[in-house]
Amino acid sequence: LAEEDAPGMWNRGLAYKVFGPSVTSVTEEEIAATPTMQEMPVQSMIAEPRPNAKLDAGSPVDVRGVAWSGGGRGIVRVDVSADGGASWHKATLAEGSEQPPDRAWAWTFWEAEVPVAEAEGATTIICKATDAAHNSQPESVAGIWNLRGLNNNSWHRVPVVAIGDGDDDEAASEPQAAAAPAPPARSNSRYGGAFESSEPPAPPSEPRYGGAFRK
Repeated sequence: LAEEDAPGMWNRGLAYKVFGPSVTSVTEEEIAATPTMQEMPVQSMIAEPRPNAKLDAGSPVDVRGVAWSGGGRGIVRVDVSADGGASWHKATLAEGSEQPPDRAWAWTFWEAEVPVAEAEGATTIICKATDAAHNSQPESVAGIWNLRGLNNNSWHRVPVVAIGDGDDDEAASEPQAAAAPAPPARSNSRYGGAFESSEPPAPPSEPRYGGAFRK
């Protein structure tokens, strides 16, 4: 085994170095003195419903997604809110939750039935996960922003619209465009297909490496 990291951008360079939120530039000496990131933090995402979906106000909605944590740490809980974080509901962990808590290398699928906000209008569905070491996702990116845009594991938010019965009737009377053929269902290749979606996850809008976080 080598006694030190191999030279190069990915091991000793800037690529996987995480700096403080107020750092906007770094020197070669500061890069060399900063340890390279080795593990990812706990994170989760919502796969259904899709952004800007119209949901019945005050009615339950099925929310599904995945969660994962670095270092082989298993997921012990996922909390979901359908009213912008005013109230939280514990999700049911599905495939992947049977992994050993200290050797959980794959995604854990989860699902929850949560009530949509009573008030009509825009609202937000949120999820946050907790791993076996009881690390939990931060509410905002503000405290973890960094120069390289790495490890943004803040709460995942999906904007939706709560509508009433009248809005349903109005929407039904409008001409509807023909639906495109649904793509093949996607599933967890390692643990089977406990959670399947007819729509693939939206691609990231940022470069794979670098760039500031989106707020």
